[in-house]
Amino acid sequence: MSRECTDSEVSNHQVLSPHEENNSNRMLGKTTSRSKVYPLEGFTHSEIRNDQVNEKVMVVEVEGSPNELAAPKQQKSLCRRNLTEAIVVTVTIITTALAFISFARYYLSPYSRSEFIYVNMIWRHGDRAPVYHFPNFTEKYMIAFPRGLGNLTKIGREQAEQLGLLIKDRYIHPYDITSEQIYVRSTDVFRTIETARHVLQGMSFPEIKVNASLKTSVDTAGNPFFDCPVANQFVQDRKEKYLMRENFTEIYELVLQKLNYSNDLYRVFDTLLCL
Repeated sequence: MSRECTDSEVSNHQVLSPHEENNSNRMLGKTTSRSKVYPLEGFTHSEIRNDQVNEKVMVVEVEGSPNELAAPKQQKSLCRRNLTEAIVVTVTIITTALAFISFARYYLSPYSRSEFIYVNMIWRHGDRAPVYHFPNFTEKYMIAFPRGLGNLTKIGREQAEQLGLLIKDRYIHPYDITSEQIYVRSTDVFRTIETARHVLQGMSFPEIKVNASLKTSVDTAGNPFFDCPVANQFVQDRKEKYLMRENFTEIYELVLQKLNYSNDLYRVFDTLLCL
């Protein structure tokens, strides 16, 4: 191509001298060599530029990827879930083990418990109606006591059964007590006998009979008002000091005025207390 270009130039313009021709050839050679280098240089630089652009794009993609950003959160959530499951499993195992140990100690090893030998219990009757009348205690007050004077009320029977349930939970079930091992004694008064029966019903032993054969007049254990000359004299000696002192003068006068009653104040107190 350089030679053709040179001949055309000679034909169109003028003939070059050998020195000028050498210079022209040298310039054309430089031009030709540059034309060979430029495409290579351009290709090389474009590849480099593309690689740099790709690298930048890849960096942006790595830094801004939502999947990779969410991965640490998922790992933390998974760790928390695993920790929660481990805690639940551990608590379940411990609870089961404690329940099994309690069951084994209670049912499988009875000889390891304390030995139950004997217990003696004393209790009073439940709530009752008044025992005495006094003149102004009219029949309208007896509506609250349909079962008569001195007998248990509905609340009194419920109290006795509740006591039986407490005794059953405290002694009967833990030590496997049978009816042959129970003895119940009562004073010879209907309300105390009835109380004992309701207690036995609460203990789930209604078939047990209540022993009330001892007379009240000689029952020194169950009757605080038994006929004892020494005890009676003891009460009489202290009656003036504790029951007739001046502090009670106004009370006696009030009872005499309002109720027209001047006898034993215990009857008034008993009636008002039961009401």
